[in-house]
Amino acid sequence: MTELFWAHGIRSLGQSLVAIFIPIYLYQIGYPLTEVFIYMVCIGVFWLALLYPMMRLINRFGATRMMALSMLFNIAQFALLLTLPDFGWPLWLIALTPALYTAIYWPAFRGSFAANLAHRRTGRVVGAWSAVQTLAVGIAPAIGGVVATVYGINALYLIAIAMFFVAAWPLLTGPTFVRHRPFKITWRKLWRYRADGVANLAETYNDITLSQTWPLFVFFVIPTYAGVGALSSVIVLTSILVSLYVGRREEAKGVRHYLREGTFINGIGQGLKLIVANVGHIFTVNFVSGVGYSLYLTSYNTRYYEKIEHNGLPYLFLMQIVSALAWIVAFGGLLLLTLALPDLPPRTVLLVGILAAVPMSFLIRKIH
Repeated sequence: MTELFWAHGIRSLGQSLVAIFIPIYLYQIGYPLTEVFIYMVCIGVFWLALLYPMMRLINRFGATRMMALSMLFNIAQFALLLTLPDFGWPLWLIALTPALYTAIYWPAFRGSFAANLAHRRTGRVVGAWSAVQTLAVGIAPAIGGVVATVYGINALYLIAIAMFFVAAWPLLTGPTFVRHRPFKITWRKLWRYRADGVANLAETYNDITLSQTWPLFVFFVIPTYAGVGALSSVIVLTSILVSLYVGRREEAKGVRHYLREGTFINGIGQGLKLIVANVGHIFTVNFVSGVGYSLYLTSYNTRYYEKIEHNGLPYLFLMQIVSALAWIVAFGGLLLLTLALPDLPPRTVLLVGILAAVPMSFLIRKIH
């Protein structure tokens, strides 16, 4: 559990240093929004296609070794992006690398983490993990924005690559246990989990809005990496405290209580983004969205991990499938909008995608 916890923390920090800046980077070096959205859609399509065979490999060779392997694909992604201006790699080729990483890493991590939670006080453990993840996601963009502004984004890619090597090391050298689990997929089994699938599609869409669509919108208001990174980090301390608090209290109040409160506040925060006009507005809506996100995240993940362990790989497979579909829906919708209305301002296009996150916020609570 210790190796998994720290490897995931370092990986999250390295990923968060640069992840929100990738669409901005592509736009800055000359790719129109249409091609940026095509790149993002390709990630989702490849992820969806690769998920089943990758989960078979995870079940065959074990989660920890496959997680370490997945990080090599993330390193390849950053290396290709770093050299993109010089070599002009096709965007579909670059998109294949994060798709491979995602199709391997998240099923392996979630399955392994769920197994390690057995017989533990799930809420507290997930709360602590959520706090670590929030710390990485919250602080890293501010650091990454400053580094990218002062030294250039290529320096940021190199730092992230080094951190992925560090994160992979304990997974490569530590003990591994290959746990072969039944992985027979039937439509009846998948249909049984349809409500949770809807909830996870909505939760993934909300994550995409927070980590990709919204930072790109902020860039059109404050066109610097440092500005985007700093404003993406304003809620970090509050979010960490909320995650730890919920992890301790949900066993008494129940998962549903914080799911209702968190998704409601998050929905308000997403709606407020539609009227943003300046830096002060961005700060306020980031704070509101961050508090709502942290309120529901621990409770949501607690149910998610408990049900992975109880229902097995078919459940995890469905949840990963709908995550990939959410990615395709999010960026496919933006792509279609830009193609149908090419004269629409970029900020308006992105606001349409953000608007869809408002009803999505309330679907998250459908997880049983």
